[in-house]
Amino acid sequence: MLYGAIVLLKPFMLIKSDTCRKQWKLSKTVGHNVPRLQPFCPYIEEKFLITMSFLLCAAVGAAVMMLAGFHVYLACTAQTTIEYHGNWANKRRAMQQGQKWKNPYSLGSKAANWQFVYGSKLPWYSALLPSKRRPEFLPIPIPGYERKSLQEQEQPLLQQGKNANDVEMVV
Repeated sequence: MLYGAIVLLKPFMLIKSDTCRKQWKLSKTVGHNVPRLQPFCPYIEEKFLITMSFLLCAAVGAAVMMLAGFHVYLACTAQTTIEYHGNWANKRRAMQQGQKWKNPYSLGSKAANWQFVYGSKLPWYSALLPSKRRPEFLPIPIPGYERKSLQEQEQPLLQQGKNANDVEMVV
């Protein structure tokens, strides 16, 4: 959508120019076979279409960028969209009681939360690509349970001869 807005930006900006007004007056007197006086200068019939196309592309592109920014925020705070609403309500309730509330999933820094969500072994731009990797850590906070990687958690199971995928975790 942003590509469409960029492509339509020049014709959109030229709609108010004197050159386009001259072209429109010339097309009214001579007819529709008037050559373009300036590249990208739309004909009068194209004015509405270019304006609406540009506005639609710009609006949808802005909405997608805001959604992407919100999801980067969620990854940096180690939340899902559902947890965001629940955490917002819990934080508001704690503020009314004069207490400070902290997200139980947050590791303290944005970089640590990003690595918690997307992993630490890959570069940051790999978050844009699909992945089949297993998470490095448990995705749920367990009180009194130290944050260990899944490989460290699976070692006792492997020593007992059990497959980690066959064991159900009870929380």
